[in-house]
Amino acid sequence: MKSRAKIARSAVMSVRFEPKNKYLADVAARGKKQSLNRFVELAVEATIKLPNGKYRDEAVWDEDPVRRFQLLAETYPERLSFEEKFMWETILADRTLSTRSGQLHAAEVAARWNQLTQEAEEEKSRMMAEFLSQFKVRRITHEPGSPRDEKE
Repeated sequence: MKSRAKIARSAVMSVRFEPKNKYLADVAARGKKQSLNRFVELAVEATIKLPNGKYRDEAVWDEDPVRRFQLLAETYPERLSFEEKFMWETILADRTLSTRSGQLHAAEVAARWNQLTQEAEEEKSRMMAEFLSQFKVRRITHEPGSPRDEKE
């Protein structure tokens, strides 16, 4: 029997609201005698819960993060973040992590999970730096009265 990491009963998330929306949500929460957090949580749940009690996209949920990642990548590849796409491509290209047919070696992926996420973050940073380097302009200092050089 494989062991699974315990899932937290709740997760903390920061959300940015426009001041008007936050105020009106707070007023509505008070009217229901709820905290703003509970009000927002119920609003999100109402959006993702179907009339039959099941959740939208529940097929991609699993307590195991590696399995959850695999389900997302296989079900909704277009919804993967940049980092997740990089990780998925890395996993599929590495025969120690997956087979030619795309079956994951879950134990090996789990063992290298932190390394994979770090590599994905580094790749994102590298690509962002490469992209931004296209827009760098060389700064030239000028003495008063001298003609200005053109931008590169």
